[in-house]
Amino acid sequence: MKWFTTYLTNRRQCTVLQNHESELECVTYGVPQVSVLEPLLFLIYVNDIQYAITNAKSKLFADDTNLFLQQKFSKAFNFGYAGMLQLSDWFQVNELSLNVDKPVIVYLVLTVRKIRHLLCILMEKLFKT
Repeated sequence: MKWFTTYLTNRRQCTVLQNHESELECVTYGVPQVSVLEPLLFLIYVNDIQYAITNAKSKLFADDTNLFLQQKFSKAFNFGYAGMLQLSDWFQVNELSLNVDKPVIVYLVLTVRKIRHLLCILMEKLFKT
């Protein structure tokens, strides 16, 4: 455990831009970038995000989080908004920031008729090859 502690403590870094280098500064939090442990430590850190959202299923992929709702169209917006508020609270508690420019909402509305139509198209494509 001592190696792990030393891995995360007493770190210093500087910034280099063109031919100018800043002074070394202490790094008091975060994981060293471009390290083998970085992805694993990040996943351990955010693993409980799935419990923060009560009305949707969440899926994590690297540093992206996806919410999946299965609701009637009339209720989907309110459920999605509530899920985003829960995510926002989780980010704040865990001292992370949410990129508000990145979220995208995709509504998929399928009726039985549309599902049958999609299946027909898929079957056509499968049997043509």
